[in-house]
Amino acid sequence: MLKKVYRNLPFKKQLMLFLTVIGLICGIVIAIVIYFFETNQVKKNSTYLINNTTKQTATMFNSRLEIILNQYNKLGDNLSLWRLVNDRYSSENSAQKYDDIIEIYNKMDEIYSNNGEIMDSIYFENSHGTVVQIYKDMVYDKASADLGSYNLNQNPENYGYIWINNHEDSIFKTKIPRNVITIVQKLKNLKNEEIGTMILNLKSNYFEKLLNQVEISENGYAMLLSEDGYMISDVVDEKFMLTKEEQDLLLQQAQVNTVNTEIKGTNSNQNMFLYYAPLKVNNWYLVSVVPYNDLMSSSRQLAYVLTLIIIIVLVVAIIISAFLATLITRPIEKLSKQVIEFQTNPNVEFEVKSGYELTTLANGLSSLKMSVEKLLDQVRIEQEQKAKLKLLMLQAQIQPHFLYNTLASINQLINLKENSKASKMCEALSKFYRLGLSNGKDIISVKEEIEHIKNYLFIQKYRYEKDFEYSINIAENIMDMNILKLSLQPLVENAIYHGIKNKEDIGMIVISGYKAENTMILEIFDDGCGMTEDELKQIRENANSLSNEVMDSGFGIYNVSSRLKLFFGNEAQLMFDSSKGVYTQVKIIIPLDKLGE
Repeated sequence: MLKKVYRNLPFKKQLMLFLTVIGLICGIVIAIVIYFFETNQVKKNSTYLINNTTKQTATMFNSRLEIILNQYNKLGDNLSLWRLVNDRYSSENSAQKYDDIIEIYNKMDEIYSNNGEIMDSIYFENSHGTVVQIYKDMVYDKASADLGSYNLNQNPENYGYIWINNHEDSIFKTKIPRNVITIVQKLKNLKNEEIGTMILNLKSNYFEKLLNQVEISENGYAMLLSEDGYMISDVVDEKFMLTKEEQDLLLQQAQVNTVNTEIKGTNSNQNMFLYYAPLKVNNWYLVSVVPYNDLMSSSRQLAYVLTLIIIIVLVVAIIISAFLATLITRPIEKLSKQVIEFQTNPNVEFEVKSGYELTTLANGLSSLKMSVEKLLDQVRIEQEQKAKLKLLMLQAQIQPHFLYNTLASINQLINLKENSKASKMCEALSKFYRLGLSNGKDIISVKEEIEHIKNYLFIQKYRYEKDFEYSINIAENIMDMNILKLSLQPLVENAIYHGIKNKEDIGMIVISGYKAENTMILEIFDDGCGMTEDELKQIRENANSLSNEVMDSGFGIYNVSSRLKLFFGNEAQLMFDSSKGVYTQVKIIIPLDKLGE
């Protein structure tokens, strides 16, 4: 369907459409290549930046925790601490125990003061119930090392420390609950028996603030991930948060390989890109979570830009295509107009100033035009000769037809000893043929044609004396007009033989002629037996027949109609009107402008 529509378009529009489509395809292909190349590059650049940010943030966390642990380790190496752990004071050196408690408290206070923004509390308790503690932020009810809710089954590393991720503090219970990150150190003797516990609580909100400050993407965020939980920024949209199952899967992947990965987010219903960075101090992971749409936001902007570029390319392609199509097809259109003009103006010249091909085509059309003109002249001459020959043949068909009938009538009169009538009939026949031959002319005046028909009717009157009467009324203003000879005789003959002859009473034939608007009209009227509708239809078909194979009764009508059209053209015509048992009327209508030709 589209192919058919395309083929029916003018060549200029076909070329314009073709060039526009080619330009558009090239623009789209280039845009797609640029888009995929830039998208890949954007993804690489974004991945590099996010990786770098994740690693730097992890380094910062790791460095801050190592500073605290270094101070904490010094406390763990303190001799006073281990004397309290073992608690082997005698009654003689009980003062030493209090000195050790003060020493440990001072060390704790030093650590607390040096790291006030991150430090929440420090708690020590040995197996004999001796407690040393420090917490200064809020009033608390009491301090007790209830570690039953903690996951202490982790493998302790780095001085036997166990790290517990973000949770509510259960040691220093305050009216406003606090979340902390806890570092637990189980203190053991040489027999590997637990004889004391050191607990260091870090403020969760400090780490949350740090996580909030990590700028990854519009909806991306960073989180601290460990076996026992996670800590996340408190400004994260819930629909981008990972479910517990996704966090477990994330931890498993991180423990196997810290290479960046991708998972389908359940809440966001889009892919989430994950970037890992391990914390050496506690084997936790800093994870950056970036939604796919954030990662590719630059690509979307690029897509809008490329779409705009494609639209601009399309407009430019249409303009350039229109210009090129006009430039290329202008000579062809000029040649086409000359060909169309040639149909009505044979004198048109085929001239095109263009490339070799179109110039050759124009020259070829000029040569073809000359050949066609010669052929047309030859055909015109041949057609005129054929028309004249056909006219002569038709006229020749009329004369023998009437001659045979008249000679038979003369012979009958002679046989009946009607010599006077036979003589007058011979004289009328002589005048009839003298006017009919007209010195070889095909066109005679109406006056001559009327004289000719009078002789014909005189002869027929002798033959059918009691059958009919006739009247001729011709306007004087048409007497000198031209008419094809033998136009009336066949029609009058039909009126006698097919109209009057079969009538019981005496019939009447009226011949009249006059001008009507731009035509000359000759009428033959008889009040004979008339025709039925079917007979009238047959007569009209005979008059318009293209073949001379018509019924004998219609031959005269075909003869006159054919000769009129051969000489005066299709504007000349015979018109018939009849009523059965009443009348028949035949009109010869010839345009006046054809009479002078």
